[in-house]
Amino acid sequence: MANNNFDINTNEAFEGSDKVKGQLVSEIDIIREAMFMVNMFIGEPFRVGATLLQEIEANKNTKKH
Repeated sequence: MANNNFDINTNEAFEGSDKVKGQLVSEIDIIREAMFMVNMFIGEPFRVGATLLQEIEANKNTKKH
């Protein structure tokens, strides 16, 4: 009894390659947009907070001397 589950014809082109490529590009675009939104709402406030903290620390150090 032969197992034909993994018989692949290497001469036959993959018929749905354009469709799969379009789906992958779409998924990548969605991930990129989601990362942009996360960075906008989380990344920027952290950068601003770190900058303000550095300024406060610098002001504390100059007032001590």
